[in-house]
Amino acid sequence: MKFFRIVLLILLFISNLVALSVSSNDNYKVYRSDKFTIIYTDQYKKEATFFKENLNDFFKHNDKSFGYSFDEPIKIVLISNKLQIPNAFSTPIPYNMGVYFNGGSSMSEYFSMDSWLITLFTHEMIHNYQMNAKKSKISQTLHKYLGNNYAPIWAGLPFFTIPNIYLPTALIEGDAVLNESIYNNGGRLYNGRFNALKNSLVFGNKIDPTTFINDHINFPYTNEKYIVGGFYMQYLSSKYGIDRVNSLFYNNSIHSINPFLLNNTFRNTFNISFKQSVRDFVHYTKNRYKSYKELPKDNIIVKSKAKIELSKIDNNIYFITTNLVNKKQLNIYDIDTNRVQIVDTKLKNGKIFKIDNKLYSKGSDFISSTQYKFGLFDKDNYPLKSTIGKSIEDIHNNHIAYVDIKSSFLTSKLFIDDRYYSKVNSSALFDKNGDIYYFKQIKDKRVLYKNKTKLYSFKGYYSKLIDIVDNVDNSVYFIANSKNGATIYRYEDGNIYRLNSSDNIINGKIIDKNNALVVSVTKDGYDVQKIRLDQDLDSSIAIYDIDIENNFEFNRDIKSDIQGDRYNELKELEFSSLYPSYTYDSQKGSSYLLNAIFIDPIMFNMLNLYIYKDQDDRIEGLNYINERYIPFNISLNHQDTKDNTKQREVYGSAKIYAPIYQKGRDRLDINLKKYYDQDNTDKEPTFLSLDYTTKQNFPLEFDPYLDSDLGVVIKEDRGDITFGVSYMLTKHIYNEFYISTDLKYIKSDTDNLKDDRGVKVISDILDKEVDSSDLYVEGIDYDFYVKDISKVSLGLSKTLYFNHYFSTFPISLRRESIFTSYSYFRSDSIKQRFFSESILGVKLDLLVVHKFSLPLSIKLIKNELSKDDYKFTITAGVEF
Repeated sequence: MKFFRIVLLILLFISNLVALSVSSNDNYKVYRSDKFTIIYTDQYKKEATFFKENLNDFFKHNDKSFGYSFDEPIKIVLISNKLQIPNAFSTPIPYNMGVYFNGGSSMSEYFSMDSWLITLFTHEMIHNYQMNAKKSKISQTLHKYLGNNYAPIWAGLPFFTIPNIYLPTALIEGDAVLNESIYNNGGRLYNGRFNALKNSLVFGNKIDPTTFINDHINFPYTNEKYIVGGFYMQYLSSKYGIDRVNSLFYNNSIHSINPFLLNNTFRNTFNISFKQSVRDFVHYTKNRYKSYKELPKDNIIVKSKAKIELSKIDNNIYFITTNLVNKKQLNIYDIDTNRVQIVDTKLKNGKIFKIDNKLYSKGSDFISSTQYKFGLFDKDNYPLKSTIGKSIEDIHNNHIAYVDIKSSFLTSKLFIDDRYYSKVNSSALFDKNGDIYYFKQIKDKRVLYKNKTKLYSFKGYYSKLIDIVDNVDNSVYFIANSKNGATIYRYEDGNIYRLNSSDNIINGKIIDKNNALVVSVTKDGYDVQKIRLDQDLDSSIAIYDIDIENNFEFNRDIKSDIQGDRYNELKELEFSSLYPSYTYDSQKGSSYLLNAIFIDPIMFNMLNLYIYKDQDDRIEGLNYINERYIPFNISLNHQDTKDNTKQREVYGSAKIYAPIYQKGRDRLDINLKKYYDQDNTDKEPTFLSLDYTTKQNFPLEFDPYLDSDLGVVIKEDRGDITFGVSYMLTKHIYNEFYISTDLKYIKSDTDNLKDDRGVKVISDILDKEVDSSDLYVEGIDYDFYVKDISKVSLGLSKTLYFNHYFSTFPISLRRESIFTSYSYFRSDSIKQRFFSESILGVKLDLLVVHKFSLPLSIKLIKNELSKDDYKFTITAGVEF
């Protein structure tokens, strides 16, 4: 039975990796064709038509390049404007699909793109081609009868349906970045900022086969896999051609029993090992960019591990720096005194604006339990109402220039004071007179505009507008490509001037005509420093040529229409996968589990059907989740057992749950749950719980910077009322030392503790009856019931960074945390009214098969109620 619970929990967890994560309860429509399905709302009818008109031609082009065709129709979901997330994802699970969000339309400079939708189209569709490849007859057969399963099917040996999901992230994302850059829409390979980043890492000896293959937690983190991976795949394409590079994924999918034979795939595809190809790429880069020049580190003011946006306000320059772990600081550089004031801040890491003497930063976040929006946010993470749904570019004399996210999915649109102004492909800035400056992408040229007048143009896809200096001709300062990276330029009197010889300048603000405060990218992060500007340099802006022949052209002149049917989540429930598993125990015999998953493409609802059998029990069951309107979960099971005294015919539960408030860093959740048991109608408890949480997180934290959870639970069971209250807090103290406390009090008004009445104290965290009215105590040997119990716990932990990465061995160590805790319990229902528990342990952040994080906790536990002096435990949890 424990095997059943463990395997079913894992399967349910895997099925929920993408399930129910993109829901927004708008009125969606569905359009079906032989090779694809498009799901959209009326507001994105034009974008859906764009997909309809281009997908079949895109398939023909890439079927040839990747060497195969999809084995099932692809599903494209255009999520409504309620979720303005600057991202998208493609996945073979629950089936071949892509989910697209509109939020990246404000990031034209970052992606060096003309259209956000086309960038997503190419990048994410390439992921579909990478992941769904099945050259092996074994994988093809498994998919035909069982669907796409994430985990291997075990039959003496592991058999993988989709082996390419285990490929290194650098290959997967690098190839997608390469392909996004060859469709006349720009792409990150045209961006000098990223060329500088790649060169800094290479010349800083930060790129080798071991680093490249592992998802490490060193700068520039996952971004390295996209950027360095993209340039690496471009290098391979320059040697072997884009079609052979893309064929790598189909060739690798032959490995349905051992998907980790990467060197075999490389030798069969390129006649070279993976490691040697990385070394060759590093050598090639050092030779081609040997004149790459970094800014001297003479006048560094501050450093940061995240990108820095600069704002000039009241003769000061504002910006935020962070180590991404436990510190975020607001920096205020005084232009007159050349001094910087540094204070801790809770503001988002974005461009700073000052409105009514209050600071805000540009970003995106949940503004309610159902809406994720762009806007300006204060230090408490509350949005400024008038900016919701807007990517603010500049504010001058109460005039606001912004990219309207809702209308910019296909083409980014600049608005001024709620009126459409122009297409835009860069940041936009006002001068002192209220004139607006910005760049447009017109075919393969960047065109600088003042209001609606063209000032200058040059070939390329990247430029970042950084400052307008008010003088007779209003000098325009911007970042653009140099031969080896990016640097600072000035437009004045119809001419372009390069202002520094370095190749790693990626942002800046002008102090005066001879000096600037700039941001440079290095192998370790971002530096802010004051530099002197030089005007006697070569003024030409470098042109990047990807040099890959691609004769595919998107049809952007859409004149047709799309007519879809109303989307019904029950009607759209489709089979995803069937997972069989078997285990044998010398004492308990054989155990079988068969689990089927059905889900709709928007992931509004999901159905699990399962059957389990061992020598003692047989269980058939279902679990249904629906999150379209009011989220609910229904579970129903039928169980037969050889032990007639424990026979249970039908049992299950119904649960309603929802965040009823979410704003800033605060969230309130409600849960109402009812159990049903046909064989024990007396014990059918009902639970009501409320949880109020406050969180403040950093991207690279190992323990939460701040996590506060106040909970209340009420349970009714056979006339007995149980009431519980809890408070848990984890807080960063200093230098990655964390303190935690866990306070609980649970009391039942039951008169006796027979027949499982009262408060359950449990020893097994996998117990299916676990909920917030129970109390889990790690060190005890068995479960028992009490009328009341209280807990006071205090813990301390420290994150360390002893790490070691392997290029071949499948497990690496990224970091670790040592921790200790002491818990004190009191209950008047047990003979020993007081008992304590002490824990000493270490939590390891393991990296499995180079890409999956596996937290592994090793604990030494001493509990006064245990018969053993000490208990030694090892627990693991998987994070994707």
